[in-house]
Amino acid sequence: MNYRRFKILIVTIALVSCQEAPVKTTQVLDEPAQAIDLNGYGQEITTLAQAELFANVKRAMEQGGPAYTIEYCNIHATPLTDSISGQFKVSIQRLSLKNRNPENSPKSKEDKLLLNHYLESLNEGLSVKDTLVKFGDKTFYYRPIMIAMETCLKCHGQPGVDINNETMATLYRIYPKDKAINYRLGEFRGVWKVTFSEME
Repeated sequence: MNYRRFKILIVTIALVSCQEAPVKTTQVLDEPAQAIDLNGYGQEITTLAQAELFANVKRAMEQGGPAYTIEYCNIHATPLTDSISGQFKVSIQRLSLKNRNPENSPKSKEDKLLLNHYLESLNEGLSVKDTLVKFGDKTFYYRPIMIAMETCLKCHGQPGVDINNETMATLYRIYPKDKAINYRLGEFRGVWKVTFSEME
């Protein structure tokens, strides 16, 4: 797939402290012919990854219901995103402050800061958008994930209301430290994160 090239603005987050909100500055790439629309490219990659994941979840749900889908995602979700990462030569992750898989917890201070910034903005009634962040020789693209479909609640909603007992038992067995429940439709679930290494 070809990159779309033109002059872009990259958002750089300067971390002042763990408690403070990110300070956003702007860096303009100086060579339009060599610049890459990483925001658009990140959208392409995450749209494909999300569509693939949803398609697989839909098939699993139809085949065996929510409990089976939990089992399926535990085995297949990470290999699926790894495959797309290899296809595009980037690193793709899903991150959440209320993670199910421990691998999806934010590890860096910057990830935690941005996730909290999104959450606080939404709690204040503000909209959130895709974000490009540059640190050193890497650029990171973040795309908010919302609970957008009723089907999501069968594994992420309220126990006893949206999530049946069989599914809860499967969750406790596979993810004993699961945090990814008690969501409602439209709530913030986490982010897609795409890591771009420095491109020539």
